[in-house]
Amino acid sequence: MKDSRVSGEKIAVNVARIHDFYAKRAMEKGGIHVDAPVVLCGDKAPEKITAWTDYEVSERLPLLELTGNSRVLEWGFGTGRITKHILETASHYVGVDYVEDFVTLAKGREDIRRTEHTHFLCGSFEDLAEGRLELPQGVLFDRFVIAGGVMMYINDGVLKKCLAKLPALLAPSAILYISEPIAMEKRLTLNQFYSDELAAEYSAIYRTREEYDGLFAPLYAAEFQMVRSEEFFVEDIKARQETKQWLFLLRRD
Repeated sequence: MKDSRVSGEKIAVNVARIHDFYAKRAMEKGGIHVDAPVVLCGDKAPEKITAWTDYEVSERLPLLELTGNSRVLEWGFGTGRITKHILETASHYVGVDYVEDFVTLAKGREDIRRTEHTHFLCGSFEDLAEGRLELPQGVLFDRFVIAGGVMMYINDGVLKKCLAKLPALLAPSAILYISEPIAMEKRLTLNQFYSDELAAEYSAIYRTREEYDGLFAPLYAAEFQMVRSEEFFVEDIKARQETKQWLFLLRRD
């Protein structure tokens, strides 16, 4: 039997099973608080849900410097918990998620402001890398958002392709806001690991800061600079030792 918790080694996770995990949760937990980063907080800690989103909206989203003219590409929008706050300001928005039920949920939310330039699409980061995803033509995005964790579910080879494609979608002046869980000392992979918190098998890759720094090479080559690389929370909501929620903020002026 394969080890389901691998430290310090690079192994691939089954992305199809990760998709199925999220699709199943979207169907089963449609009645949960729509502003909940439930997987990342853990289902058994509902008090952390509000704390996470409140903190992110008040302390972190201002770093995006959104204006009425901002053109935002959000990857992995989930239930639309951050989308709602982005669209309070930005008039151009494209959200992409690879779980169709999440796309349907976000489209049906009456508390999300929409304009004719608001689009919710079903697709994966791999679809982007392979040229299978059709984004609105003629739009260069000046804000790119991952709020919570997306790259942790993508194997290294595909993620490298995705990040190499990303600069072509971005405007000459742009800000990238990437919030991901990372490993504090050495890479940790959960491969069909049974989580008591989630009451399900769960897979994810927790890379180190140094690994992400290497993966961001195409962004640095496109003249983006890292302006913040720091622990996401002042007081860690998840309170874990091996992994922490991290914020990477890159910009090109």
